[in-house]
Amino acid sequence: MKTKVYSVLRPCDSDTLVVILAPMNLPATQLPHYRNSEIINASKLLINPANSNFYQDCEIEVKELISSSLVTTQAKKLIICGSSMGGYGALLFGPQFKETIALFSYAPAFRLDHPYSRSALQMEVEHQNGSGSVTEGLARTSADIHLFFPCFDHQDGVNIADALALTGDYPHLAIHYLNCTHDINTHLPLPELVNWYLQTSRIPEDKIAPLRASLYDARIAASTYALYCRENGISVDIEFDHYPTERTANWRYFYWKARNLAKMQKMWESVHNFIAAMEKGGLSVSEVQFCLANAYKDIGMTQAAVGHYREADRIRPNDPTTLSAIDALTKQ
Repeated sequence: MKTKVYSVLRPCDSDTLVVILAPMNLPATQLPHYRNSEIINASKLLINPANSNFYQDCEIEVKELISSSLVTTQAKKLIICGSSMGGYGALLFGPQFKETIALFSYAPAFRLDHPYSRSALQMEVEHQNGSGSVTEGLARTSADIHLFFPCFDHQDGVNIADALALTGDYPHLAIHYLNCTHDINTHLPLPELVNWYLQTSRIPEDKIAPLRASLYDARIAASTYALYCRENGISVDIEFDHYPTERTANWRYFYWKARNLAKMQKMWESVHNFIAAMEKGGLSVSEVQFCLANAYKDIGMTQAAVGHYREADRIRPNDPTTLSAIDALTKQ
């Protein structure tokens, strides 16, 4: 069945067309950045396939939409951007057009076949070209390419690992690692970034600087994904300190490290890392409280376990697994 691609073209008296590609599972009734894209001083094409297939089932349709919109607007320059699935789409489509002068990609994947990645978990079709890699396209375009990777998400860690492993000559590529979660738009709205570039041919460094992460933080993010995979039964060779000595604000790193340590029966080490995860931002996450409670229970510290189970229940009320755990311990 042919995928329906939803779109709207907003022509403007400009020599530039900006294409904004939707993230996964955006409802068909919505288009990406429909309201705040108005600030962009150029023609705009908003595209939404309304699924989670990373544009693998509508590549021809999207290319035709972009081509026809270039003709309609008489634009000579093209900027392509998007977030998550849309960020991957920007890297897929941008290099295919000679008119492309800039790509802005938030939280993109370079390939679609990594285990437990968003694409691997969500896609309903097979990749068209093996791994679905878009890396080769980076070298085929003279456009300015700006990639933004959030370090505080375990699934984004695999894309960061790919970015850190990039080899080759990409003179127009800039990679920005950020201390934030997957939804970069809440910190740095994409239309604002594009509009700034249209006005100055640069990105707004003063807005990005407070979010910038170090290469150390980027490597921690890559390790977070590796620990996440290990917890899910995938053999990954990774070394890590059993105690929370790492100087990072990434609570998910300590959380997945703690879960790995618990599976290794390193219970006290696990407890220390769960506590670090809470200290760094996971305090209000029910799963962190629940897993710490499990560790305390296995150590034999029943009252501490009950306390954290109850905190997990307060954060996410009436979860049957949590209630069962509380009931089992309080009846002893």
